[in-house]
Amino acid sequence: MCADWRGPLGDDYSGEGMERPVGMRPVGMRPVGMRPVGMRPVGMRPVGMRPVGMRPVGMRPVGMRPVGMRPVGMRPVGMRPVGMRPVGMRDDGTDEDAGAGCYLDPDEWAADIAMLFCEYSAVLRLGANLVFGLNELPFPTPPILGVPRYLPEPLLVDTDGDGADRAAVKAAGQAVTDVAKKTSTQLSYRRLKPRSHELTVQIAVRNRLVSTIVEHPEVAWALKQDIASALAFRADQGLLHGKPKDRAPRGIASMKHTIEQGAARDALQTARAMVTALRSSARRFISPGWILHPKTLDDLSDLARNETAKDDAGQLLTYDGADGGTLLGYPYIVSAATHDGTVKPSERMFFGSDWTEAWVAAEEPLVTVAVAPDIRLESDETVIRAVTQHDFALRAPSTFAHTGTKGAQAAPAASGSRAVAGGTAARATRMATTTRPRKRRVTARRRGAAAARRRAGSRRACASRSSRARAARAGRG
Repeated sequence: MCADWRGPLGDDYSGEGMERPVGMRPVGMRPVGMRPVGMRPVGMRPVGMRPVGMRPVGMRPVGMRPVGMRPVGMRPVGMRPVGMRPVGMRDDGTDEDAGAGCYLDPDEWAADIAMLFCEYSAVLRLGANLVFGLNELPFPTPPILGVPRYLPEPLLVDTDGDGADRAAVKAAGQAVTDVAKKTSTQLSYRRLKPRSHELTVQIAVRNRLVSTIVEHPEVAWALKQDIASALAFRADQGLLHGKPKDRAPRGIASMKHTIEQGAARDALQTARAMVTALRSSARRFISPGWILHPKTLDDLSDLARNETAKDDAGQLLTYDGADGGTLLGYPYIVSAATHDGTVKPSERMFFGSDWTEAWVAAEEPLVTVAVAPDIRLESDETVIRAVTQHDFALRAPSTFAHTGTKGAQAAPAASGSRAVAGGTAARATRMATTTRPRKRRVTARRRGAAAARRRAGSRRACASRSSRARAARAGRG
């Protein structure tokens, strides 16, 4: 056959000669069976090679494919983490193995309570220094405020002068040296031990209330205010009149060289005497202020209202609408922490001409909070414990005054009427102090005389009964 053979009948179906494909026919038999029914898939075949390897062994999963679209983006790069799943609560807080207290954040609670502590403490509000990590507090001895002096004027003479001039120069130099010695002071220090004074408070919360505290921040804030106010109140008690035997820092009323003012005729006269005592010597009035007991403020209110000197009655006592105001022109804060039982509450006052001389050394952080959900498992409670460690010192104790147990003192002679009133109060107090033992002796004598009269009366009664009995026996005879 030739290459352009057109079939046995010589038919040309397409109008041109048909050529055979080049190459050999496929080797092998045709597939057994019928050809697939239907049309071939539309489109091009997938580009690329078939996957290498065998198909997975087993049946396909039964059921429908998941409904929805696949996540957009690429899959995470890398292998899955090796090991067990993390232990702890789920995001929804439904882990039953963890306690209810795990909801609370101790660091957040500690920061909030520390901030509220500084706002509630009367000593810190008046300007006391709060420092962290301070173990040694330096202070000059004697106080540097009264040390500076003017030096004598130097003497200028001719160097070629006689012996008298040289002696005068030597005397002038010695005078300068003597004065210069008086202008020196020595720097000493006081040791502070914040860890020796640990103040703590703890509250037990039912576990069913913990979720309420977490879900409602205002409830948690109220609880933080309670803890901070309790810590600040007890800390003020220690800073004002604490004693080492009570494991508290030594307070202002327990320190040496502070001014102890006895009670005068009334609280207003006592306050004037305290201010005069601090102003009578060289002391700084940079950050002055009062800390008063609530009953003291009540007495001062009545006295200021009835004050006869109308020219300054409006400046004796003012109010700020909260827990403060001004007394004799200086700010005050009302706090029941001033009372310690030694003085009547209506007479308890603390005054400082410079509260920056008061130093509070604390451990950092100021407040630490621990949440323990597993302490009271039997009662289903979570314990919240707040701790603060601090110490207290005064660089200049003589700048602070407080009312104490001393006898009454005369009020300052600011005017004639006030001086007379102060002297009258002092004389009345002295008379009361001197006549009290005599009154006790008189009372004892009166009681003895009354007892003697009772004994004499009983003897007379017994004698009269005996005489009547003898008379009765004689009549029967």
